[in-house]
Amino acid sequence: MKRNLPKVLTVILSVLGSFFIACAADTLAVNKNDTDKVTSGDSFKTQVIPQANAAIDEGEGWIFYSYHNDETFGTSQSLAGMAVIKPGVEIHPPHEHSDEEFLLVTQGSGEWSVEGEVFKANTGDMLYAAPWDEHGVKNTGEVDLIFVVFKWHSKGIAVPTKSAYKK
Repeated sequence: MKRNLPKVLTVILSVLGSFFIACAADTLAVNKNDTDKVTSGDSFKTQVIPQANAAIDEGEGWIFYSYHNDETFGTSQSLAGMAVIKPGVEIHPPHEHSDEEFLLVTQGSGEWSVEGEVFKANTGDMLYAAPWDEHGVKNTGEVDLIFVVFKWHSKGIAVPTKSAYKK
């Protein structure tokens, strides 16, 4: 049975949207008495961002489209982007950071590296990387590997230090 990728993407993006809305609701509940109120001019607006408007970063065998790299209503910092990686290439070696991150493969296949373990990464698969967990992806397939990235720091939640998180 062939996977219906558009339906899978719709469900996943709906879940992510609900997550960000929940973060924003939690932020309002926590900060409702703050004097620094969020106004409509302070937050990222609902909009369509054409690929032609994305910031582009290129390396040998890969390209990264950054559609958004700033704060939103519920985040103090967030990134939404898409990577295209040629066969046999990784966009960068496994790395770690204080952001939470989702990566969703929309085309191709490869390998996830998570805390030193290697897992298959196929179209429709998603990786969640918690803060400070080492992770990476490499294209081990025969066609371009394309994945979508969402990473963020939630407002009202302290960014964890590596030593505090990795006890």
